[in-house]
Amino acid sequence: MNPILRRSSPRFFPFFLCLCLLAGTGRALAQDLDSMLRVLPGHPNDTNKINLLENIIYVYSYKDPSRKSTLPYIEMMQEIAAGIRYPRGEASASLSYADYLFVTGHAEESIFYIKKADSIYTKMNYAFGLAGVNSHYGSYHRSRGEYEKALVRYQKTYDLYEKIGEKRGQALTLGTMALLFLNLERYEEGENYYLRSLEIREEIGDRRGMSHALLNLGVLNNDLKRYDKALTYFNLCLQIQKDLKDLMIIAGCQINMGNIYVARGEYDKAMKTFKDSYANYLQLGDSLKMAYSLMYQCSVHRMTGKYSAGLEALNEGFELIKGRNIAAADLANFHMEYYNTYKAMGNYRQALASYELANEYQSGIFSSDMAGKISELKEKYETGKKEQENETLKKNGEIQELQLRQRLYFLYGIGGLALLIIVISALLIRNNRIRSEQHTMRLEQRLLRSQMNPHFIFNALTAIQSFMMKNNPAEAGRFLSSFARIVRSILENSREEYISLSREVQWLQNYISLQELRFDNGFDYTLHVDEELDLENTWIPPMLTQPFIENALEHGFRGMEGRGELSVSFREKDGFLQVDVQDNGVGFDQEGGKEQTSGKKSLALQITRERLELLNRGKRRKIHFTIRSAAGSGTLVSFRIPLKKKF
Repeated sequence: MNPILRRSSPRFFPFFLCLCLLAGTGRALAQDLDSMLRVLPGHPNDTNKINLLENIIYVYSYKDPSRKSTLPYIEMMQEIAAGIRYPRGEASASLSYADYLFVTGHAEESIFYIKKADSIYTKMNYAFGLAGVNSHYGSYHRSRGEYEKALVRYQKTYDLYEKIGEKRGQALTLGTMALLFLNLERYEEGENYYLRSLEIREEIGDRRGMSHALLNLGVLNNDLKRYDKALTYFNLCLQIQKDLKDLMIIAGCQINMGNIYVARGEYDKAMKTFKDSYANYLQLGDSLKMAYSLMYQCSVHRMTGKYSAGLEALNEGFELIKGRNIAAADLANFHMEYYNTYKAMGNYRQALASYELANEYQSGIFSSDMAGKISELKEKYETGKKEQENETLKKNGEIQELQLRQRLYFLYGIGGLALLIIVISALLIRNNRIRSEQHTMRLEQRLLRSQMNPHFIFNALTAIQSFMMKNNPAEAGRFLSSFARIVRSILENSREEYISLSREVQWLQNYISLQELRFDNGFDYTLHVDEELDLENTWIPPMLTQPFIENALEHGFRGMEGRGELSVSFREKDGFLQVDVQDNGVGFDQEGGKEQTSGKKSLALQITRERLELLNRGKRRKIHFTIRSAAGSGTLVSFRIPLKKKF
């Protein structure tokens, strides 16, 4: 493992990433749909009719993405399976209904039906059905952004398919797992899983599936700027599609190849591929993707100085989506291209108007996402509050019951009363002590988290506002993307006392990269991890170093001569995890805990000391914390954390 973890933030182009791996199969089966529907009414209610209904539902799931067409057949299958007491049919109907609920926006309700199918297939020891169950669980976790949990489920799916020799299922599952690795920004693993999927598809002669895998491999390498490798995959995909003639896949290759040609400055090739993609989307009747093809043509015209032609293409594309139910992100993209084109033409009034519209749509996306997060946190708070109230009522009821017993025992004599008082007093003292300790711990944890997270979020939002005020949309967009990943990590990590070193390092990379954008690359940094450390098996309290990194950036480098340097390192030393944060800033007064530049009391010291006191409570091996600093000589913050292994 390379001990120096370098910054990397490739941005994937998800619009043309091929997600529907079975679309071609669905179109092939659609040819038999009419014959299946003709046979259905006269078919007796038996297991063969269940199989027929499964095939009809399968085809309709591709013909109708809303899944509304599948509902009558799901209900029919459920009724027949229950009537003939056919458990496998009942489980299949439950999974189909779970799929319907999931697609129609009722993911939480779908879990009940997945569990029902899980119970039936487990009793039957039916591996193929259990593979489908785990796949549905994986889809559920993936929709919630729980990618690690989804990977566990899809791995179980793959193992079951491998056990029964279901090659097509193995290939599909590997492709889905590859997408999850991309979501986790583990790009090399994602590429390896695509290659494994491609190998299996080639083994079973699934040429359509091979073209899907090749397209995804091309997109992945394109976004990693490995253009030669990407073009190789796209050309292999197009060779297969000469026979298959799947226009959606062909157009997807053309769009991505056009972007590569633009990046290389080969504008004639780019324009030809974008026009070819437009012609294919025109045959498919896909207005949105036709509009995107025209938008890309506009960008090529703009780069070659043909502004009028570019504006004409862009207007034509915008007319295709005007008045339609289009996502805010797509509208933001089109208005941003208007901004770039008008700016290149020197029409700054129109450029400003277009930029404001793009910013408005982009802000709407961010506000909606944050509103969802706030709503989720509020719901969890209200639930916790109700549970606490119920627990209090329960405790009060117990106390009243003990008091009633006390009165009853009084009738049996003074001796019994004295004994009862002693028992009750002991119980009350013990319960009060436990409640007091729990209450104190909850208050301390909330205090620490409220001090750390809002301070960073306020600074980040201030920086975003600064970029927008400076009319720097590209930097603002990068900043927003990094900020969203960091906020998600904070929400996840703040609920846990320890996390893996891998997650901590990934979070630090995102956080420091974000700060680099804020400070316009005004400092240098290194992030060093000892080769001997197992990132996944070593555990660490989350975000210990963040307050000191923030202090260095906000105060330590302020007013100093020369360029700021920041170093964060992790290594194993004498059975401890040694974590060092060092800067060459102005330093601060250790005794008073005040910064040299501002004279303010350091919240980082106060928060960290209180947090370590909480973490060390009741522990034999404690976390040690030292800080060395002097005016003009920078600061070195060190943590010695007892090695904690997951397994």
